[in-house]
Amino acid sequence: MNQCQKVAEPTGLDSILESEEVIKTMSKGNFSGEYVHSLDSKGRVIVPIRHRDEGSDEYYIVKGLDPCLYIYCKEDLDALSERMSENTNLLDQDHRILMRYLMGSRKPGEIDKQGRMLIPQNLREHAHLTKEVMLVGVGERIEVWDKQRYDEYNANLDISAIAAKLAANGVSLYRPDGVAVEFLHRSVLLNETVDALNVKPGGIYVDATLGGGGHSYEICRRLQHQGRLIGIDQDADAIAAASARLSEFQDIVTIVRSNYENIETILREQSEAAVDGIMLDLGVSSYQLDDAARGFTYRDEAAPLDMRMDVRQELTAAEIVNTWPEDQIKKILWDYGEERFAGNIARNICKVRA
Repeated sequence: MNQCQKVAEPTGLDSILESEEVIKTMSKGNFSGEYVHSLDSKGRVIVPIRHRDEGSDEYYIVKGLDPCLYIYCKEDLDALSERMSENTNLLDQDHRILMRYLMGSRKPGEIDKQGRMLIPQNLREHAHLTKEVMLVGVGERIEVWDKQRYDEYNANLDISAIAAKLAANGVSLYRPDGVAVEFLHRSVLLNETVDALNVKPGGIYVDATLGGGGHSYEICRRLQHQGRLIGIDQDADAIAAASARLSEFQDIVTIVRSNYENIETILREQSEAAVDGIMLDLGVSSYQLDDAARGFTYRDEAAPLDMRMDVRQELTAAEIVNTWPEDQIKKILWDYGEERFAGNIARNICKVRA
């Protein structure tokens, strides 16, 4: 059991292509590094050769959310557009504005034989690009900044404070093994769910599926530093993120690493005979799906077949699929997945592994 705690924490073409500072890409749509270049008289900028060789056959330029432009591989921009469309509420004006802002500015970024990409005049004006520009690789995109504006923008940034702020909002920058990762999960029906709890200052509430702490944060805000919130989760990454996010309410928050099926025992251990409200947000989080190492995703064939919510448990999905008898696999699929083809699936699993 853990009490919620605060956490803290202008060159020629040949030299351009040979420079060690050229933005490097490890794979398609995975850009990193910084590079300074000058726009030519026609508004063209040289795309580093590694991007052209290992990136995409097609690029697109869009307005950035900062005073800059974004360059995306076609595949990555299409994926971004699809994600935005899936998560956009057309009845929400802010959502419509953001979609229009990004996708309405989309222009093809064709690269000529000399490796130059023409930046359309309206986009150059938007980013205030003059002569000297900075190309910055940021994961799936390349940002194009006016060099002077980029330097001014970064001059007074407090990176430590920004990292701490992200952590407080449920973003964990590193796992214990040093791999950068985010626990970022948008709480669904946040206000509707908490409204249904009818939270009263001084009350005692349980978030039995704590996750990143989104619902719990809103409950605590309404408790006004009175009463108590008990958060339950078996995922260590979720507990770390929620502890950071709820740090300002540490005087009323208790976090327990366990499964919600043990709620009766947990409340007894916490000396709470009765509570005013309990909420459960059942299912996996977007973080668990996005982090391939957790083994919940279907998108990465190299990901381990793990699927443990609590990594302290020894049993993994790999052991079940590869060693359990057909009737037990069928039972899991039928009882817990309500899969009408459970028998056929279990039979073929056992046939393939034989």
